Order: sequence, then structure tokens, then C-alpha cells
Amino acid sequence: MIRVIHGALDASEECVGAFRDNRTPEPPAAALLAIEDLVGEPQRPPAAPADGPSLPVPASTAAAASQPAEMVRLPAENLDRLVRSTGLILMESLRQASVTGTLDALDFQIAEVTAECVRFRKASAAPCGGWRASRNTQP
Repeated sequence: MIRVIHGALDASEECVGAFRDNRTPEPPAAALLAIEDLVGEPQRPPAAPADGPSLPVPASTAAAASQPAEMVRLPAENLDRLVRSTGLILMESLRQASVTGTLDALDFQIAEVTAECVRFRKASAAPCGGWRASRNTQP
């Protein structure tokens, strides 16, 4: 059931993205078929194969070709929840990208500080090493 929900959410994101880009979305045939399977509606018979050699067709393309374009009716509150969830997912994705950018910047700063500490240790060890060596050689 979760696979069907995720498939429906992915299909709705594709539709919203298509509308945002001012293009016509592809019908969500695979998601509709999965919902029909879950609900238990009778499946349509598969289309008769064409004569001649057939090429392998991806499952999503085959499902889209066998399904006519349909509309799904759902209560407005369910659509609102779906759109709200999609918005929350988008906001969380943007927040995660921001956190990733901040962590990358911190990683770079830590690497710089580490390199500076190594340089400082090397620079400060040279004078001390020379002082100890001259002290041990004196009577």
C-alpha cells in the first residue's frame, strides 16, 4: 500500500511540475493502475500484440499505452492535504539542501583550521628542536 501511495505522490509531483513549467503532464497511468489494483477494481484486458517482432517495452510505458486518459475525482480536502504534503516535502527538500550547504562550508573551515594547526606545530617544533639539541651538546 505504501508503494501505491508513493507512486501517487510521485505522479502528483510530476503533474504539478509540468503545470509549473507550462507543459502538459503525461497521464499518471501507472499510479492509476496501482490504485485500481489496490482498490480491487477489475483490470482491463491487455491489448492484443501486433504481428511481427516486438521490442521489449518498459512496464511504465506499457501501462501508459494500455490505459486511456481518465480523470480521478476526489474530495477537495484530500486534494488540499495532498498539495499541502507536496509543499511540505518540497520545503523539507530545500531545507535539507540548505543544511547540506552549511555542513559543506563547516567541513571546509574545519579542514582549513586543521591544516593551519599542522603548519603551526611544524613551525613551532623546529625552533624547540634546535634549542634542545644545542642544550644537550653543551657541557
